[in-house]
Amino acid sequence: MWVILALVATILGVSWLTRSGELVDIGEGRFSDMVKSGDIKKLVQIKSENIWVIEITLKPEALNNAKYKQEIERNSPWGINENGPHYKIKVGSIDKFLTDYDALTKNMSQRVDIRVEDRQDYTNMFFNIGFLVLLVFGFWMLMRRMTGGGGPGGQIFNIGKSKAALFDA
Repeated sequence: MWVILALVATILGVSWLTRSGELVDIGEGRFSDMVKSGDIKKLVQIKSENIWVIEITLKPEALNNAKYKQEIERNSPWGINENGPHYKIKVGSIDKFLTDYDALTKNMSQRVDIRVEDRQDYTNMFFNIGFLVLLVFGFWMLMRRMTGGGGPGGQIFNIGKSKAALFDA
């Protein structure tokens, strides 16, 4: 019973920790407001599962702004990470996004360049394999307890046999 409770607690803990540290997803309108106000420090372009994602890191002075600070603190259990990234925007067509970004920043004096990174996400694969290993281990422990240690099928032939013991007074 304790093994099963530990497995359930581990699964719930891992799912809460992986979900709570996610970046805040924003739309194009909010992104253009960030660009116009000059709050962006770094932009990173990543291809993730056939969808382009732009990760946005804010400047330290922008992180002190209440409109960003509350939103980021609410999404992360460990507080604000100064190094970022803080936000993300999902883009269907990267070419359209880049032309819109060029048009948006054409008259700006300080333009943030977009870096391109190629990342492989192995965390989901490790969590899936780890979950499978824990499930098999839990099933193995359960079957081991049922057999009672008398070899394979140790208790299956003990059906109907009395476990009462005779004692002499």
